[in-house]
Amino acid sequence: MATYELQIPISEQEIRALHVGDTVYLSGVM
Repeated sequence: MATYELQIPISEQEIRALHVGDTVYLSGVM
């Protein structure tokens, strides 16, 4: 998974959105 710099407050929803984006991106690459 990609590594994110969490230097600002981030909500659980945003984190989930990032993980979903990772999954879609990785699936597209593979």
